[in-house]
Amino acid sequence: VTGKPSFAFIYAYKADNAAITGGGKIDANGHSFVNRKDKYYVTGDFYPRPTVMYFEACNHIVFEDFTVVDAPFWTLHPAGCDDVLISKIHILNDLDVANSDGIDPDHCSNVRICDCHVECADDCICLKTSKGNSEYGPCENILITGCTLISTSAAIKIGTEGVGDFRNIIVSNCAISRSNRGLSIQIRDGGNVENVKYSDI
Repeated sequence: VTGKPSFAFIYAYKADNAAITGGGKIDANGHSFVNRKDKYYVTGDFYPRPTVMYFEACNHIVFEDFTVVDAPFWTLHPAGCDDVLISKIHILNDLDVANSDGIDPDHCSNVRICDCHVECADDCICLKTSKGNSEYGPCENILITGCTLISTSAAIKIGTEGVGDFRNIIVSNCAISRSNRGLSIQIRDGGNVENVKYSDI
């Protein structure tokens, strides 16, 4: 997937000091995008299925203390953002619906992902430097800590969309289950990876 999402349930562009917080639940109704004859066959191409939250070129943003269930596609996709806090959110996607990523920071810097619980059929947390957002800088200064991750794919991944660089990434104190690739670094698009530290996984 190399482009930008054509639509999202919640969308922001160049928003500063924005926040989604506080105890509620977003039901993304992902099952409306699956074939009724085969409930786990997702119809259509990637981008006709909406991202739940897409924030582009935003600064000082907070996502905290809420739940998202049943995403049809990527759940939280900040792109080209700086100073992002993602804390105490619960993502509960169907483990049979493909491409329902949890959290996908894309060309973002200074990101903290703390104390989150993510269940999905694709990558729980996936750092990207996608071609579609290549006008932005590297993915750097990332902290992932205190998260519980249940995935039928990679729990924490760097790449595969990696046209830009990844650096200064710390992953600590996370619990992973059901994943076929707990920690994954998959670089195939020319980007570089440096200064990555994993501990207490």
